[in-house]
Amino acid sequence: MSVVQPQYNMFDRYIEHELMDVCEKIGLGIVPFSPLSQGLLTGKYRKGHKIPAGSRATYQDQIQALLTEDNLDKVEELIKMANELNTDLATFALAWTMRDPRISSLITGASKPSQLENNLKAVELEIPEDYFGRIDKLFGFKKFERHIG
Repeated sequence: MSVVQPQYNMFDRYIEHELMDVCEKIGLGIVPFSPLSQGLLTGKYRKGHKIPAGSRATYQDQIQALLTEDNLDKVEELIKMANELNTDLATFALAWTMRDPRISSLITGASKPSQLENNLKAVELEIPEDYFGRIDKLFGFKKFERHIG
């Protein structure tokens, strides 16, 4: 089986515009990387809190660029949603990413056994349908569909 390996998470949903549909049509699996948006969707980086010592954001500009006021506001709202479902943000974000059957698997990059154990909780988390609309609204997401002719 062949797969594509795009980045995909709540902050970066470009694959929903056309790539997921194309992959489905031709039978290509999708195995996204960075489903936790470089740690932004773990709850590790919070509005009004210092960047945790030793975290990748202390030395990677790519992650620091994600820590905008707007993104951290979104993280706070997502944490509230996760709490409503009695789970943590990372589990919630991974379950959201796996909600679509076209996603074959995820590349999570867990660096500790406890992270892997927590990630596995996402397999069993069922997110109520209304949360998807809330997330779309929070991010202002609307699927783009190209029509030619």
